[in-house]
Amino acid sequence: FDPPLNAVMMLWVNLIMDTMGALALGTEAPTLDLLERRPYKRSAHLVSLPMWRNILVQSLFQLVLLMVMLLMGAADQTMTPVSDGSTTTCVISRDTEGIWGDLGVVDGREACFKASFEDGKCVCDNGHHDYTHYTFMFNAFVWCQLFNEFNARRINSDWNVFRGLFTNWLFVAVIFATIGLQFFIVEVGGEFTKTTGLSWELWLWSIALGLIALPLGVLMRFIPVKESDASFAGAQDGAQVSQSAVVAISGTKKGAIVVSSNGQPVAGSGST
Repeated sequence: FDPPLNAVMMLWVNLIMDTMGALALGTEAPTLDLLERRPYKRSAHLVSLPMWRNILVQSLFQLVLLMVMLLMGAADQTMTPVSDGSTTTCVISRDTEGIWGDLGVVDGREACFKASFEDGKCVCDNGHHDYTHYTFMFNAFVWCQLFNEFNARRINSDWNVFRGLFTNWLFVAVIFATIGLQFFIVEVGGEFTKTTGLSWELWLWSIALGLIALPLGVLMRFIPVKESDASFAGAQDGAQVSQSAVVAISGTKKGAIVVSSNGQPVAGSGST
């Protein structure tokens, strides 16, 4: 197989997962639960056990999905030379095998819209390659990343990844900007990105396949994995700390109230 994702596609996926993903997730406001959690030790692992669980589950899902799309998702194409005695032309025929073969997804190694007879065989004409197969895979892969960004809003076992979503408008803006740019790359990119515009059916399939990441994100949180208590400061030999030393400060129009960990007001400050 040729690489299903070319250099431009990989650059765009890297931009989604690193730059835009970091911009969206790095601007999440801290919650009270986060403020009451003890800080990590300097010696704590950078990637915690819940992170490993999330990474491995989502990676396995995406790997299986892309392998199915690559090996079982496309129909086959045949280019047959036909001669009338003076000239030889190539007739392109396609079957409807494969999961999405009846929707025009043809094996990306051989798909083209027009072919010529050269050097004793049929070859695709320049500018007439059919990139539908690999474009479909690329589109589904990008939607997997988009929906997994919602999963990444909660690293622990909290399955409600939409809680407080609209308190971070930058996250919402990054998601919509990514969708708009993805549509542009697929439908307008052409030979530069080696993409072919997709039908509305294939767009819906791409979104539906990527959407699987959300219920999978809920299910994976039932895998009993939690962070080691020894990773947090304030514990001696892994022992629990009886009471958090963290207090939350609630701002009001007239001043600020210092609140204890049980939610009771302790003291007030002057006007802000």
